[in-house]
This record gives sequence, structure tokens and C-alpha cells, in this order.
Amino acid sequence: MADVVRIGRMTEAEYDRERARLREVYGDTRQAAGARFEQELAKLYHSTGWSQDKIAQKEGKSQSIINRWLRFGRFLEFMPARHNLTNLPNNLTEWRFRSYWARVPDTFGGNERQRFTAIARLMDEELGLVPPKPAQSVGAQIKEHFADGKWYPLSEIVAALPDYPEEKIKFALTHLGPNAKLEQRQQGRETAYRIFLKDAAVSVKEITEKLTPIIKELLVEGRKNMATMSPATVASLASRLRNLLDGWRG
Repeated sequence: MADVVRIGRMTEAEYDRERARLREVYGDTRQAAGARFEQELAKLYHSTGWSQDKIAQKEGKSQSIINRWLRFGRFLEFMPARHNLTNLPNNLTEWRFRSYWARVPDTFGGNERQRFTAIARLMDEELGLVPPKPAQSVGAQIKEHFADGKWYPLSEIVAALPDYPEEKIKFALTHLGPNAKLEQRQQGRETAYRIFLKDAAVSVKEITEKLTPIIKELLVEGRKNMATMSPATVASLASRLRNLLDGWRG
């Protein structure tokens, strides 16, 4: 079954367009693209209806390599309905599938589909082929990447989230939830944002009780002249402030 030809062959122009789309979406290397790219590429090879030899010539790869990728593509098409292709785990690469192929011996008289079934069962046990958790919302991604108390122009935030339109990002910025504090200012010709996460709630009473003595001592030092002011005292008060802030940050 290494050289399966399917009904309804893809034209070279159709193949080139789809191949270009995959490069644009995923890149063209394992390092850049990951397992999802490999799954899409294997499905493309299988869907062409071309011979193994033709695909090898088109891709500039050996027939043995294309043989493996076609098998991976057939497996992805075969997968039972409960394993929706969009929900395959991110680590299911061609190499990982190949390792399962080697581990499940051919005790099925050359019946590839039965061997695929055995592989799918083994993967169920080890990879957990179940739908992944929903992708992070745009608001969650904004907080993950930009909630560090630094100023970021809107253009930088938009560039970091290419899957979302600018209007959706602007809306999400103003709806980050109660655990985030958003500040904004004009920076040149655009708006910049600064986000603080409210990781731990500190009561106003605790802040007042712990900071008031330090503030009083600083005011005392501030009233002294240069000759009587004690740098060591100021340094000690600053250290106490820093320790309080570190403690509140957790």
C-alpha cells in the first residue's frame, strides 16, 4: 500500500497552492512548525492521488521517506471519528507515529487498517487522543505576555497576537477581568498600555500599619540638613520598604 493512487488526482497547480499555504501558516521545518504542520503535510501528500515516485520528485525526497509520510497520511485519514483530526495531540509527529508503527507488529496478514486500529488503541493509552483544552482567550494571552507592569504600545501587542484583529484586542484590553489593572497613556501617535495583575490582595489596613512608621521616619530625615541627615538611616528605611514590597508580591 506504499504507492496508493486515489481517485480524483490533484493538479500540480493545486498542490503548489496548498504547499505554499502550509509554508505560510506553519513554516517549512519541524523546528518552526511542529507536529501540526507534519500532520497537515502528510494529509496533503495522501490527498494528491499521486504516485509515491511523483511526490518524491516534487519534494526532492527519497521514495522511502515519502513512503513513510504517505502511511502517516493514510493513518490520519483512517482515524476513527472519535479522534477528530483537529483534536489530535500536538506531539503526534510523523516520527512518533513511525515509532508506534514499529512497535505494533504486522500480525494482521498485511491488513494496514487493522494495524492502524491497533496503533490507535495504543495511542489512546499513551498519548490520550482526546480533545485538548480550549485555546486561551485573547485576554488571557494579553495578560500572559504583557502583564508585567511595563508600557507597551498597541502596535506591539497587536503584532504579538497575529490571529486576532486589532479591534478585538482593543476590546479585550478593556475587559481583562477583576484580577488585572489596566493603565493607558498616549505614546507618540498611538496609545500605550500597562497591565498589573492583582496576584494577592493586601488590605489597606495592613499597608497603612506597616508603611506609616517608615514614612514618619523618612519625613524626619527629610527635615534635617545635609550635615545632620543620616544616609545609613535612609538606606535602612529603603531596605525595610523593599522587604515589605517583596513580601506583598509573594
